[in-house]
Amino acid sequence: MVKMLVHTLRIFICTVFIAQLMGCGTILYPERKGQKSGKIDAGVAVLDGLGALFFIIPGVIAFAVDFYNGTIYLPGTSSGQDVKTAVQEAGQDLKSAGRDVASSIRHSFQ
Repeated sequence: MVKMLVHTLRIFICTVFIAQLMGCGTILYPERKGQKSGKIDAGVAVLDGLGALFFIIPGVIAFAVDFYNGTIYLPGTSSGQDVKTAVQEAGQDLKSAGRDVASSIRHSFQ
């Protein structure tokens, strides 16, 4: 009975180590791979942190894998996307402001 318990415990520990080596975000959100930056997903960070708390080396590796793959970031929060949309919106605002100024100048001279 004790042998069976020890064997089961070994398998469980090996499974936990393998899961931590792959990174929580990589397992949970494979569609996020390739993101370069953004806001960090608190759920993935907490799971990686728990791995680091209980098993130092695999937890640190999980953080490294998630940051390398980009799976620790929330989708749609990349700073590059935000800057691009902000520039586009600012350009549209400037165009509309220019039209308003031009029309008001035309009306003042008529």
